[in-house]
Amino acid sequence: TSPPYFNMMRRGNKGIRRKKEWHEPRKYGENERDLGNIAEYWAFMTELTRIIELCVNVLKENGYFVMIVRDFRIGPIHHLFHSDVAKRMTKCGLVCKGIKILCHDQLKLKPLGLGSTSFVSNEHHDHILIFRKDSEVSKKIPQLRLCGAPV
Repeated sequence: TSPPYFNMMRRGNKGIRRKKEWHEPRKYGENERDLGNIAEYWAFMTELTRIIELCVNVLKENGYFVMIVRDFRIGPIHHLFHSDVAKRMTKCGLVCKGIKILCHDQLKLKPLGLGSTSFVSNEHHDHILIFRKDSEVSKKIPQLRLCGAPV
């Protein structure tokens, strides 16, 4: 998936910027199934999981499934999006073969949270999640229990 991760581009959060200058929030369409129109994180994750399942159904045995994702923050909550997606990929029968970091060295560090009592991270990397469809191995992986999160 590529941003928007659920309603990321519609929130009007000044911390979300495209290119080098601020733009008004963008709405890509009215379709309720559009991932960018889902207002709640776990509802978004449920729909994303459904899409992953559809992809796994047509993926050939021993085929690879790769997603590039970035963690993000909404207000005080830092979403470990890469972890949430990886857990769901495993639950859908895929086997993790590795995670690589795609670093965006061209981005400048910003003094986020300066003068406040709250730490705010600069997100200057993506996670490349590399999974493989291997039915024999995935049978041996115990079912995941995701703490308080619907799967």
